[in-house]
Amino acid sequence: MTSQHELSSSVVPQSAVANVSAWQLPGALAGLVGAGTLAIWFFVLDVSRGQPLHTPTVLATALVGSASELQSPETLRASVPLTLLFTLVHGAAFLAIGLGASWFFARIGQVPRLGLAILLLFVVLGGGFFVFAIVFARMPVDELFARDVLIGNILAAAAMVLYLMRHHPSRDPT
Repeated sequence: MTSQHELSSSVVPQSAVANVSAWQLPGALAGLVGAGTLAIWFFVLDVSRGQPLHTPTVLATALVGSASELQSPETLRASVPLTLLFTLVHGAAFLAIGLGASWFFARIGQVPRLGLAILLLFVVLGGGFFVFAIVFARMPVDELFARDVLIGNILAAAAMVLYLMRHHPSRDPT
């Protein structure tokens, strides 16, 4: 009788298994780096405005709250449970984006040049946020918040790309 190990070894070549795992860890870590960068950006902005945890509270309210609560987001009180909820959702989204970017870079055989890679990830991050904010959460986005999101997404994309350029198995050493 054939063992599970023999069956999996004969169906999937070892090199394919090694390649899959080789890009997964850098992708997951890049996603966490991006999520952390964006979280720090908004924490610094919120603290500088005298409203710590305001942004994740508003975004979590957009996920689980009613539309009436978002009519005047400035009146929302900071909430640790809502912040934790949004942190989990935000982390999962960035984890998926990091894995997707790492997989893409593995498929093309290298991490693209810095500017192109940042642009690619920025478009994904920015587009993803605005689809979430406008379509799914029906959240009003003012100019100040849109600017902060754009800057934060550029920082997150740059952090993810710099991490992948340094740690991705198919990175271009030049």
